[in-house]
Amino acid sequence: MELYGDHRRFLPLARRGQAIRRGRLAADGRREGESAEGLTKVPLCSQRRVRLRNARSWWRASISDVAKCENVVVKLGGLAMCLLGYDFHLRERPPTSEELAAAWRPYVETCIEAFGPKRAMFESNFPPDKGQCSYQVIFNAFKRIASPLSEAEKTALFSQTATDVYRLQLPS
Repeated sequence: MELYGDHRRFLPLARRGQAIRRGRLAADGRREGESAEGLTKVPLCSQRRVRLRNARSWWRASISDVAKCENVVVKLGGLAMCLLGYDFHLRERPPTSEELAAAWRPYVETCIEAFGPKRAMFESNFPPDKGQCSYQVIFNAFKRIASPLSEAEKTALFSQTATDVYRLQLPS
């Protein structure tokens, strides 16, 4: 099951995660109403930049509360959507992966730290993300953010967690 909400909904999400004993919950960065395979989505940050600045410590605490639910995994993506408050789409040139990594690092690292790489996964939210940058730039930003991690942790973030959560059977 995947759930959608913003940082103000994390405590109810944590309670719901604690109430569900079997299965897994995944929090991600998609907008309400989008779904895959009938699943509902949950973003990692507020959709209002000003409020987010003021609520950053509360957001971190909320992430920690949700991460206590061992059946909840976090999807790291959807961060390039215009509605999240970044102004990259207003610039003359699209952002570089370095700029995106710098902007997203505090949120992504907080989630990885709280959930651990085995309960976190990078995701693409294309085509909505293309309003600010290309697919390649997004994943290069993720690679920059993950660069200090071990190879096993990178594998978890970029593929293994998703393979496990979605029970994918990849060809050998």
